[in-house]
Amino acid sequence: MGARESLPREYRMMPRQRRIATAALALWFCLPVLGPWAAPEDAAPAWVPPLASCVGLGVFGWLVWALRRSGTSVGLDGIRVRGVLRVRRLRWEEISDIRTERNVDATPPLGPPGLLTFAHRRGGGRVRLLYFDEYQLLFRRELELVRGAWAELRAPDRAP
Repeated sequence: MGARESLPREYRMMPRQRRIATAALALWFCLPVLGPWAAPEDAAPAWVPPLASCVGLGVFGWLVWALRRSGTSVGLDGIRVRGVLRVRRLRWEEISDIRTERNVDATPPLGPPGLLTFAHRRGGGRVRLLYFDEYQLLFRRELELVRGAWAELRAPDRAP
């Protein structure tokens, strides 16, 4: 099966990871949201607690939405990595290699994965392919599929 039949592919945060991240964000935002309500009445004007709550809930909602959108997309034109704040696009011609590397900070099964995937640029530098790691189902097969697409779709005069 060639790249044209197997693409596009999407790699996103696994549902269990998303639930853990959402719970952690909720706990992290509880202090700024609930803190002003617990302060003595004369500590701040009456409008501060509702404003702090609205801002905190708004930022929390935006982060949850951004986490749901983040991930790696592999298509016929290249690879797109969408983070929480930034989107990086790599055309197949720009990529010199796609490799996995051991993560020294790995703490599976709940923490960071033990293998991370990077796209190395021709001019130097590398881009981590978000959520394209060993937590994906059939990771090795997917990795070979993406490497095969890269080999097929990069410029014909470019060797890895």
